[in-house]
Amino acid sequence: MRIVTSTLFLLLLLGTSCSTGSAIPQMENFATALKKVGNTTTYQMLIATAGGMPQLVGLKQKSTLIVPTDDAYNKLGGVFLMDLMDPNHTSAQMTMLKKHVIKEALSSKKLAGMGTVTTLEGNSIPVKLESNVLYFGDAQVISSWQTPEGMVYIVNKVL
Repeated sequence: MRIVTSTLFLLLLLGTSCSTGSAIPQMENFATALKKVGNTTTYQMLIATAGGMPQLVGLKQKSTLIVPTDDAYNKLGGVFLMDLMDPNHTSAQMTMLKKHVIKEALSSKKLAGMGTVTTLEGNSIPVKLESNVLYFGDAQVISSWQTPEGMVYIVNKVL
């Protein structure tokens, strides 16, 4: 029941749309970017049940989100995913989310030159640019968006 309530809250929260004057890949904020991109429902639900985006990145901190697709989360397996999505496991949810956040907004050009980045969880992840495709470890960036809050990179694997 709580997952359903969290999902409904999330849908209401994300109900804003991108203004027609915004040029892609510019978005109003993280929530709008995630909604517009699609295939990120699992990530959005994790954020909602873990306490929201401000709980994850802070109110005024510019960040880089590395967002696995729903398909990437599904590869973890149904039992693991159901356990992770349990509203009583907010600590595990926050840990999973922090593995996918860098505490500063980083362009793909800057990331490619860094070689490695450290997530909020403290994990060091190799970053490489290969044939104009950016990778975080083995996770390939399939799209990216810039918002005033920072950067969003959609990837095909969970880190």
